[in-house]
Amino acid sequence: MKVKELMGALAKYDPDLEVICYSEGEQILPPRHLFRLLDLDGVDIVEGERQRDDNGVPGLKIGKSNAAMKHVVLNVTTDF
Repeated sequence: MKVKELMGALAKYDPDLEVICYSEGEQILPPRHLFRLLDLDGVDIVEGERQRDDNGVPGLKIGKSNAAMKHVVLNVTTDF
């Protein structure tokens, strides 16, 4: 999602509402849970190269390179 898409989606709602994230991704779910709530803690910009490790897990190699791009990163926490 691009920043302008996120802004457009959020502009439909009351600006004083809390923002939280959730995931149904099995790799972060506690046992016997259907989803996990994530609290939005902040927004940053980082430069790096999107890639996958040997197991296919997506990641970001932070730093400048020919393939690096700037990314807006939503910092989330499971502890809120």
